[in-house]
Amino acid sequence: MTELNWGETLWDQWERIQEHTENGLDFTKKCYEFVKDRIKLESDYAKNIRRLKKQYKLKNSEDDAANYTTIKAYNVILTQLELIARDHELLAEGLQEKVLERLKNIHKETTNNRKNYVIPPTSCK
Repeated sequence: MTELNWGETLWDQWERIQEHTENGLDFTKKCYEFVKDRIKLESDYAKNIRRLKKQYKLKNSEDDAANYTTIKAYNVILTQLELIARDHELLAEGLQEKVLERLKNIHKETTNNRKNYVIPPTSCK
């Protein structure tokens, strides 16, 4: 069995290969932009949640009011807001470190492969 070479056996499909690789690059770029925007959204949401908690935090009082069930419940809600903010920060960090960097590498690798392997039809013959 003979080894097939894209440049020789698919010489008449150059435009389709060119279009296919271009679509792949466009898609990875679109995914990259989506994840980048999602990271910003998650980070902003975490900041806004923290700001909300700070804005509505009760002043420390040593009197009996701090022992009321409603006050305790309210403080639990504020504590949960902090945990929610932290979760959104962790999500943003994870997307940044694991997904965004990988998409960036995929786009770079695909671009290099396209330069190296998708040869214009005039130089294939």
